[in-house]
Amino acid sequence: MEKQTGVASVTFRSLAPYEIIKLARQAGLDGVEWGGDVHVPCGAYQKAEETAHATREAGLTVLSYGSYFRLGLQRAEELEMYLKTAKTLGAPIMRIWCGTRSSAMYGKEEAALLLAQAKQAAALAEKYGIVLGLECHDSTITDGYAFARSFLESVDSPFFKTYWQPNRFRDFSYNLEALKALAPYIVTVHTQRWEGDVRLSLHGYMDEWRTYCGVLEQAGAAHRFILEFLPEERAECLRSEAEALRALLK
Repeated sequence: MEKQTGVASVTFRSLAPYEIIKLARQAGLDGVEWGGDVHVPCGAYQKAEETAHATREAGLTVLSYGSYFRLGLQRAEELEMYLKTAKTLGAPIMRIWCGTRSSAMYGKEEAALLLAQAKQAAALAEKYGIVLGLECHDSTITDGYAFARSFLESVDSPFFKTYWQPNRFRDFSYNLEALKALAPYIVTVHTQRWEGDVRLSLHGYMDEWRTYCGVLEQAGAAHRFILEFLPEERAECLRSEAEALRALLK
């Protein structure tokens, strides 16, 4: 499958969808991940339809729906409204969150309960033909790659996968290990470079990202690379980071 590039709309929360579409086109990106917090709230079906239409009319693709549904906090049954929104938007993938704290803090009984909810969620997602992708983030089950891989293996569904991004609090060696472990399950990469709370440019870390991209290529994984949280929230910065991303994917 051809690799696709895009921008997450949460990168520009203060802008309207039409402005984000314009920026994505100017940057030469393929599409947009529409966020569920501001731009396409869960249940706002007319907004989802309008945003989908505007995206397509601009020659762009809806790459995914960045929802804020959280397994372990919300019941799996509540997922349906989010899936309906994603379906209206035309998103093939929907980002969800899994767990309410670090993976290291889950005991066997709690993990088993969360796993049962995840299997239920995967079955519901299959009915809609939408792949669920876990946000790879601290204070969720994905903050420990061994736990996350075991969890994904146990769910064992083509409709329950994961996103990936480097852990901003760990070093390159750890992140490379994590990527290798999770690569078979990765459907989308949030392409960014942080050190702690400091946002950095991809241009200064091309060798790191070329290594990451090589692992993903070998695994046949992650065909969507989405820029998120730029060093500066400016159009010029998006164009610059998009240039770096295209160079990485050549």
